[in-house]
Amino acid sequence: MRQKIYVLGILFLFCAQLRAQKEFTNWYFGDNAGLVFEENFSTYLIDGQTNGAINPATISDKDGNLLFYFGNGIVFDKSHNVMLNGNDILSRAINTGTIIIPKPNSSGLYYLIT
Repeated sequence: MRQKIYVLGILFLFCAQLRAQKEFTNWYFGDNAGLVFEENFSTYLIDGQTNGAINPATISDKDGNLLFYFGNGIVFDKSHNVMLNGNDILSRAINTGTIIIPKPNSSGLYYLIT
């Protein structure tokens, strides 16, 4: 019984740490649509460039500010402009996913995996 409490406590701390980091606060997907997930509510966005996005992915900084997002083979910056070398990224297969993750031990570098 005691081991279960320890495991649950560690799991709770791990989840609380993930919640405190707001890298996944903003989501862009679909026809210009997006959501911002805040503490007690969410906000609908209509300013994205992900028209009919296949395999969308979004990343924000640790404070929840949008950094960039991906959809339909294009990477867009926080101002919704195509990023340098952000065109024609192959991710057209519907059954695969895309994720953006920070490069470990690095500030401002990310991997786009599709």
